[in-house]
Formats: sequence, structure tokens, C-alpha cells
Amino acid sequence: MKWTTKYPNTVPVIPMTGGGGSYSGSLDVEIHHEHGNQLVHYTASLVLEGPGLAANGETSAAEPLGQIEVVTEPVLREYRLQQNYPNPINPSTTIRYALPSLSHVTLTVFNTLGQIVRELVNGDMNAGYHEVKFDATGLPSGLYFYRIQAGTFVETRKLLLVR
Repeated sequence: MKWTTKYPNTVPVIPMTGGGGSYSGSLDVEIHHEHGNQLVHYTASLVLEGPGLAANGETSAAEPLGQIEVVTEPVLREYRLQQNYPNPINPSTTIRYALPSLSHVTLTVFNTLGQIVRELVNGDMNAGYHEVKFDATGLPSGLYFYRIQAGTFVETRKLLLVR
């Protein structure tokens, strides 16, 4: 059984019928809501197991009937390149980016002369959040740029290498 609600962090109440005894079953809940510029999708599984469900759907025991496991999967609507962390770097940093769909991605680091110093990613990447480590060992201190190209999306950010 699947339910969708427009209110985040809520689980619809499902009345249960049947005569006493014990009950076991599960309920999957999908919750969608806007968060900033992205659609956030929650999937919650409620496993119900317990004794004494009365005919009116009420429990005859004061025990909780289950547990909830929530998995959050943000659904991205736009490409994103985040600022590297840490910045300034010595000698490595992490670069994070997000893709709304399967894309061919190139992530490249350039010096101030526009010369490529490292190609970090060059290939097809699935939709979602990704991160890559950049190790600047062997490069001189200075200002560098990193650029992502994914489909028609292009964005460039700065990073500073300090020895």
C-alpha cells in the first residue's frame, strides 16, 4: 500500500479492522515537499507487528506497534557546483557537485594562465550528489580555478593553494 501526502514529516493514519489476535504488515509512505529549489522525497516504511488489535482498529495493549525507517532522497532540479572545502587548501580539498540527471561530466582544474593542471572527472555520471578529492601535491602555491561541464551547464569556482 502506498500513500502520498503533501505535508512533510507526517504519516497518514490508517484505521485497521479485524478481530483480536495479532497483526503484522507494512505500510510504505511517500512524502514530497518543496525545499528551496529542489523537490525532497521521503520514503518511510512502517512495520506493524503487535498483539491485540480490536475490531475497531484500536490496540488492546499499550505497546507501540512498529518502527519507522525514513530514507531521504533529494530529487535535484538543477546542476550545482559547490565551493571546495577546505579553501585555502594544503595540499588537498574536496569538491562537491550535483546532477539532476545522467550527464557526461568533466571537472577540470586550471591555473591562472588557463592551462589544465588536473582532470578530476571525465565520464558519464548518474544523477545525484557527487564528490571528488583534489590532491594538489606538486603544484606551486597560488590561485586556481575548477570548472564543471555537464550537458549545457558550465560553472567555474576559485580555490587557493597555500603551502
